[in-house]
Amino acid sequence: DHGRIMTADETISWLIELTHWPKRELTRTLKPAGPRTIIIRMLNNLKAIYANEMNWSALWKVQCRLAALSPSDYAERRDLAVTAVRVDHTTSAIRLLKELLTDCPSGDQPLLKAMLHDAEGRAHQWN
Repeated sequence: DHGRIMTADETISWLIELTHWPKRELTRTLKPAGPRTIIIRMLNNLKAIYANEMNWSALWKVQCRLAALSPSDYAERRDLAVTAVRVDHTTSAIRLLKELLTDCPSGDQPLLKAMLHDAEGRAHQWN
């Protein structure tokens, strides 16, 4: 089956043999992704690339879009705050970090508090 083109029915039969999942479950997972899902996947790929390259300004633009697409997603809001610190958007970083600290997991608090302290220190240097 390596490289063989299969019909939809052949694919489902092959996957049932491979995974032992019920046909109904497989059929549901094989639906095409919508435009929003595709955009989020593409942005997450760019996010990973820019983070690995430490290209913070490019990452900021991508992260703003991801946070806008998923405003209730804690991880995206956290990553937006961290990126704001990295690109010296101090006012935004302080606001975002304060918002996060109201409902973040306890394991994230030390890092977020340290970043907030650092960002507030930068803001005081300018005043």
